[in-house]
Amino acid sequence: IVSKIAHKFDTAEEVVEKAVIRLRSKGFSTPMAEHIFQYAHSDEVPMSLIRIAVKMTVEKCSLNKSSSNAIASSRKVDSSQQQVNPLFSSQLNIGSRNRGSGDSVESFGSWGFEDSRFVLNTLPNGSNVVIMKGGRYSISGKPLPKLVGFIEKELNMKIDPNSETFQGVDFSLPDGKLTSEDTVRILTAIDDDTSRLSTVAEDRARHGTGHTQDDIYSLRSGSFRTRLPDAVVWPRSVSEVQALASLATTYNWCIIPFGGGTNVTHSTHCPSSTVDPRLMVSVDMKLMKNVIWVNEEDGLAHVEAGITGRDLIERMRRLGFTIGHEPDSYEFSTLGGWIATKASGMKQNKYGNIEDIVKEVTVVSAKGIMSHKHKANKVSFG
Repeated sequence: IVSKIAHKFDTAEEVVEKAVIRLRSKGFSTPMAEHIFQYAHSDEVPMSLIRIAVKMTVEKCSLNKSSSNAIASSRKVDSSQQQVNPLFSSQLNIGSRNRGSGDSVESFGSWGFEDSRFVLNTLPNGSNVVIMKGGRYSISGKPLPKLVGFIEKELNMKIDPNSETFQGVDFSLPDGKLTSEDTVRILTAIDDDTSRLSTVAEDRARHGTGHTQDDIYSLRSGSFRTRLPDAVVWPRSVSEVQALASLATTYNWCIIPFGGGTNVTHSTHCPSSTVDPRLMVSVDMKLMKNVIWVNEEDGLAHVEAGITGRDLIERMRRLGFTIGHEPDSYEFSTLGGWIATKASGMKQNKYGNIEDIVKEVTVVSAKGIMSHKHKANKVSFG
């Protein structure tokens, strides 16, 4: 009897090992327990033994966290208590403007990336030709000889290629209301990481604006007609967001979540001090951009709110999936922003709007964490 039981266990371990190998071959470098269990099937071994083998495999791998092939447990845990092992992860280098890193740097004071912009050239024959700089888009590097004429005709104006609309602006903003005591409190909430707390003028300006024409003009001219945040903070985890919300409740602060800053409704504008005299803290979510897990069979993914559409689409593409949502701002807007604003996209006729795609959300509020599940999928069961 003992020999037969041992053989069953050995077989279960072999089945689980094959399931892990298969998942890794499909791009899931850190498959989770439930994901492994879905692929681990055998007519010779009871599913109860398969589940035990999966659990033992997960526990064995968790003992060696330095292993690049460690398997992330899929047990649902309080993310404020335990660290999440993401399926994908990437880091954002925080600079003076905190606009991204590498080839993903946002252009300050205009829509788009810093490496992509229109350049106006005057040819020897006197004609003006526009070319998009960079190589990011299919239009990049191609001459657009009729664009200047079209703009001049439609706007009834003359473009002078020798004039400069805006020169470089040195931001000089009044000091915010953040005190030294407030600074210590915020740093305590984010593991004393000073690189993730900023009172730099450009950071405050960008986080108090969106992408309306009025916002862009303010950023380019340095003239702001609305109040700006007193500080900007970048949390990395749910527990840090909880800590910030708790501080806001205790000390009567106003915290404003910030995703991609692409809004055109002034939703990141701070109320005037006469209307709301509280300390204004912008909470930038872009460091929370991990894909925690992907369930291939059910077509579900667990993703943090700060991921941009561009990043999410690329990560899902590597696994052979589409997210089914593509608003015009997807290169910069974030998943959390889509959910908060009930965003719509160009694929909504097939996949629906964001409220039709999201199945479950976790929200940090002043009173704690709230979770909400979507109703059942829109499918036929018979």
